[in-house]
Amino acid sequence: MRATNSRSISNSDEPATFRFRGTKPQDTECRISSRRVPTLSGRVSIRATFGGLGGENPREYARSLPSGQQLVAVGARDDSGFVPVVRFGIRSDYDRYPGRSLLTAWAWDGHRDLIGAFVRPRTPYEFHLTVDLTEGWV
Repeated sequence: MRATNSRSISNSDEPATFRFRGTKPQDTECRISSRRVPTLSGRVSIRATFGGLGGENPREYARSLPSGQQLVAVGARDDSGFVPVVRFGIRSDYDRYPGRSLLTAWAWDGHRDLIGAFVRPRTPYEFHLTVDLTEGWV
C-alpha cells in the first residue's frame, strides 16, 4: 500500500490542503516545497499524512545523509526569515546506529524533541497537531 503525501492547515471549516510536489535541486537528495497560507490566529489544526516508507529500516545513508526523511515545518516569516513554530515528520534517530538511518516518528514543539518508535516500511503515518498561537503551545 502506498499513501499519497498530503498536508492541511486550518483554524476554520475550510482547510488549506495541498499535496507535496517538491522540487529537487541537482546537488541533493532532498525535495523542497513551500506553501503560503492565509494569516492564522487562535487554535490551528495541522494534519499530515506521510506515504509509506519503502525498503528497510534502518537504512544506509545516501551521500552521507540519512535517506527517507519526510519533514514539515510550520511557522511564520519575519524580517529575519522563516521562524518555525513546530516541526514534525519522519526523521532519522541519529544516535542509535552510527552510519545508518533509523527512521522514527518525530516532533519538535520549539523546546524539545519528541521521538517515537521506529517506523514500519510500507505503512503510512498520520500526524494531527493543534497549535494555540495565542497561548503559545503545541
